[in-house]
Amino acid sequence: MSLSALAQSVWHPSELAALVQFALADRRARKAQRAEDATLRAAVADGTTTDPTLAARSTRARCYYYLDKTSRSFAAVIRALHPELRDAVCIFYLALRALDTIEDDMKIALDRKVEVMRAFHESMATPGWTFSENAPDDKDRDLLVNYHVVVDQYLRLKPAYRDVIADITRRMAEGMADYCIRAYQQDQAIAEAAANAAPSDEAATASGAIPPTDSSVDLALDAKKAAEDRAVLLSGNRVHTTTDYDLYCHYVAGLVGHGLTRLFVASGLESTVLIADDLRLANSMGLFLQKINITRDFFEDYNENRAFWPKEIWGHYAPTLGGLLDPKDNYAAGRNALNHMCSNALGHVPDVLAYLSLLNEPSVFKFCAIPQVMAIATLAEVFNNARVFQGNVKIRKGLAVTLINEATDIDAVRKIMIRFTRQIRAAVAAQQAALSNGARRNGMTLAEEMGVREANAVLDHMARMCKTVLELCGEDARGEERAVARRVRGPAIVPVVAVPVIAWYLYKRYTVSS
Repeated sequence: MSLSALAQSVWHPSELAALVQFALADRRARKAQRAEDATLRAAVADGTTTDPTLAARSTRARCYYYLDKTSRSFAAVIRALHPELRDAVCIFYLALRALDTIEDDMKIALDRKVEVMRAFHESMATPGWTFSENAPDDKDRDLLVNYHVVVDQYLRLKPAYRDVIADITRRMAEGMADYCIRAYQQDQAIAEAAANAAPSDEAATASGAIPPTDSSVDLALDAKKAAEDRAVLLSGNRVHTTTDYDLYCHYVAGLVGHGLTRLFVASGLESTVLIADDLRLANSMGLFLQKINITRDFFEDYNENRAFWPKEIWGHYAPTLGGLLDPKDNYAAGRNALNHMCSNALGHVPDVLAYLSLLNEPSVFKFCAIPQVMAIATLAEVFNNARVFQGNVKIRKGLAVTLINEATDIDAVRKIMIRFTRQIRAAVAAQQAALSNGARRNGMTLAEEMGVREANAVLDHMARMCKTVLELCGEDARGEERAVARRVRGPAIVPVVAVPVIAWYLYKRYTVSS
């Protein structure tokens, strides 16, 4: 736990308490894990043990090591799962992480990448299989270099679990491969268009001798700016429409929801009612999380020449994706597009509530609910927030830990949803008033007027969605919201000087690096 995490929660005393509890529990868990790993290493080094379970325990420990290394937050909720499911979900996560690592590495030749991805579901069932072709600096390269430990544990799973994991990885790999090929084809088309452009016209345009014109890649900018934006526009075109966007999110997240749901049912811990609707609710669970991440990560993705906001959305507010970064009027165009993205994501919340209401096993419920309450809190944080176009926006760690503690059953989740939906609804109303006042000023271009009209329509839709979510959470929403807000905020009156002193003491007392 960092001092900055404590500082962010300094005016939220209940969050400070939650952070301390989390730090202590995390330290105990890591200490126990280190002790187990040391015992296994000593047994392996001894070489004389006759324990028939040693090999399995050793590769299992390595899998959880890689789980911790790739995502400590996700590792914590997986470790808390029912023992019947824990290992299957761990292996499922590592398989998808490995597949994603291959897909993301732009230094692997396209033909080779597609070949490896399409065969991945077979490779992961091949004893001893590893992959060492990722870039040396790839943060998850070590997982693939030592992937044989994951293969070993995968082959030890029950056949029903293996069938689910193999099917989902196959389908996800096919989707990823298709998108990689499509991106390459678009890249080739852009390169061809650039090569065919008349050099004299580009030079004249760049110098201002002739006015800029629309390029063959739909960029209404001068030649220099067009060149800068080509790579980003390409990525944006991979999800050109909202239908493309939903399909992309289905492949990278909806299928994860499918797989997890099928694992839950295969374990016998959850009812087949979860798959009765052809996994539509499970798909929405994944889409809501992925869309929140894509919405929040715009700035980081843009700077790495990636873009997943569909042009069908951002095209209402700017001629190019880079236009969303125009700081005019506190990133007005960008915020309008951002709010549109938030509205698109919010539409999945009714399905999220429906899915969670069908779960029975407590650890499965928490495993599913925690990411969803984090997502609604993040949505409330990023809505209409210009900081999305300046850097990474995250909720406070203290708030995150508090939500982890709160999300224990469906009633608690409804209360959390109420709190943040009301926060979103209030922000929507404030933005509607701001747009109404801004529309009265003179000098707006036709494109700006059309953008404002679209932004207002989106806000109207978002207000209706907030109303729907609140209704789904119960008629006594106002009282429930006040109750959960009191628990999250803690005491209303805290001595001004005492709070930072307490925070510093807790930091020095409990945050021992390990």
